Amino acid sequence: MRLLFDAFDELERVAEALAGLDASGAPAAGADRLNSGGWIVAHVAKQQDLYWNAELQGLERDAWLEDQRVGFGDAPSTPDLAAAIEAFRRVRSRAIPLVAPPRPGAPRRGRPPLAEHAARAARRRPALAEHRAPLRAR
Repeated sequence: MRLLFDAFDELERVAEALAGLDASGAPAAGADRLNSGGWIVAHVAKQQDLYWNAELQGLERDAWLEDQRVGFGDAPSTPDLAAAIEAFRRVRSRAIPLVAPPRPGAPRRGRPPLAEHAARAARRRPALAEHRAPLRAR
């Protein structure tokens, strides 16, 4: 899990550096060929929200992210980078109770292990388990 937390930290660090470019995080050169920073951060946040929060915990999806057209195959868009960073932080804060290991000696707070969450999600959506099966085989 440490690697996951490091990745979350690095995404925020890079996203905040992009904030100096413009409101969408678009680079000056290549803007016609590249996704804006706002799009990238919103896309990652939306995927993380789906996986960690909606699928594994059964939580509602983030409303702001649901309004954004940042999926594969969507028409190009330039979501506001600051709003995308805030959405990522909301998603992350909701996912942490699921993925953070309990401190030694701390009560489990009634939270089942991640494997139990994954098994429940697989029962709710068999297609999710089938999609992930080849990844586990590697």
